[in-house]
Amino acid sequence: MLAPVTRQFKDLSARDSFRFAFYCDHCGEEWLSDTYAFSTIGFEPPIDEEIRVMLWNQQHGDAYERANREACVRFNRHQVNGGWLCDKCFASA
Repeated sequence: MLAPVTRQFKDLSARDSFRFAFYCDHCGEEWLSDTYAFSTIGFEPPIDEEIRVMLWNQQHGDAYERANREACVRFNRHQVNGGWLCDKCFASA
């Protein structure tokens, strides 16, 4: 799994969805990723708990990587300190 783009982030995932919050390295402004739904398509209910957990973990990793890549677009890399800044902080830096 990739390291988070920003120094601070939160995993807001639930049993049925995945979402992540990333924070500006300077002011702490929060950016929320899209919410990605957990899917059991291709598996007949009822799904064994072990299989559900395995699917959830795989999809969680994929959703985190998508959100992390999107955070690279939402935040700006500061050339001097290497931090990831929101547009407001980047403009004033």
